[in-house]
Amino acid sequence: MMRFSMRSLVLSSAAALVLVGGGLVWLQDSSAALSSTFPPSGQRTTCNLNRDPFININGGPAIATASTGAITATVGKVGKTSDGRDVAELVVESTLTKGTVKGVGDLTIANDTARSAASSLTANQAGRSFPATQVMQFFPVITINGETFTSSSAATLVNTSVPSFPAPAGTVYVLTNELTLKSEAGNTVTVQPGKAVTITGSSSS
Repeated sequence: MMRFSMRSLVLSSAAALVLVGGGLVWLQDSSAALSSTFPPSGQRTTCNLNRDPFININGGPAIATASTGAITATVGKVGKTSDGRDVAELVVESTLTKGTVKGVGDLTIANDTARSAASSLTANQAGRSFPATQVMQFFPVITINGETFTSSSAATLVNTSVPSFPAPAGTVYVLTNELTLKSEAGNTVTVQPGKAVTITGSSSS
């Protein structure tokens, strides 16, 4: 069993988001019909980032975390929604950050590469590619002091007004769903919804 010396912290707020809706989506393999500012199919992007969600260990008090690393995603099919907005599938290939859980120890956050979840980039209005709503989903794998925790649910990170793709430094993504991960020893880590990721830089190929 894991032993923790935990420092009690108060989770100050949780963010709520209203996702942009409207219309069915159809997708095509070619991006020729899209605005020149919208990413083309096949574009691969790596964003450096800071992660700082609050977590609860075995149902205990909220604890601050801090880790740094990157996330890599590839643009899949692109097309238009039924109401004329640019839309693209995104595939999260990998993510890895390393840091600490305050008062507890070492932290690593990665993703289960054997499982995938739908991610997307959708323009907020027809005739203009940006701002857009970006949804990034993956199945997290968290390691604390050598103990690994896995999740049956995907993490959902959202920004409803990204000005470009890749998003510029300073862009913040909110975790919209609470996640509970379990270890083989039966311990649990709950990740609280709210501000979770800040982009610090990016590159595309």
